Amino acid sequence: MKCICEKEGVRTVYMEDDTLPTGTCAVLITAQQRSLVANLSAAKNFHISFLEKPEAKLLYSAAYFLVSSFESIFKLAQYCAETNKVFCMNLSAVYLVRSFKAQLLSLSSYWDVLCGNETEACAFAEEIGLEVTSLESIALELSRMKKENPQRQRVIVITRGPLPTIVCYDGRVTLHEVSPLEDGEIVDTNAAGDAFFGGFLAQYVMGH
Repeated sequence: MKCICEKEGVRTVYMEDDTLPTGTCAVLITAQQRSLVANLSAAKNFHISFLEKPEAKLLYSAAYFLVSSFESIFKLAQYCAETNKVFCMNLSAVYLVRSFKAQLLSLSSYWDVLCGNETEACAFAEEIGLEVTSLESIALELSRMKKENPQRQRVIVITRGPLPTIVCYDGRVTLHEVSPLEDGEIVDTNAAGDAFFGGFLAQYVMGH
């Protein structure tokens, strides 16, 4: 995995565990849908000390990591607020939103950038009792939640498949068109949201 990433120009910084293999995930693709089954393996032994690196400017976690080490994500979020670094999170999956509502709520005041798809955003809004139904309103309400670091405006990004992506920043909601694709051109949607958010953050760190 490390060799493949570096071959593609991605700098990797992995915590390595000599006692367990790298975690794996089985993915079954059916048309544009997918099912995932994960084996956490070495991720279960993740240690918070690995995150204590001062050179980072932006720190990101998918909600999947709530299963492995909530303590690590929470300390990361606090560190970002204290040092004015950017803390980003991806809601990742509806079941995580529903099963880890308390943990997500405790992290919510630290979010500088939050991304999720429409079903994840709606599920989170329902779980925390937001009395709004439109995705634009959900994005706006999420952007207005309590914030630990007032020096940064929160950015909310909600993807909707082929429909325009919703972005809320500084109290303003905007829609961004998605380039259309024919069904036959879509080979695999697994990690499509992660890839999109990676591209978004790549531009964000450059000030766009």
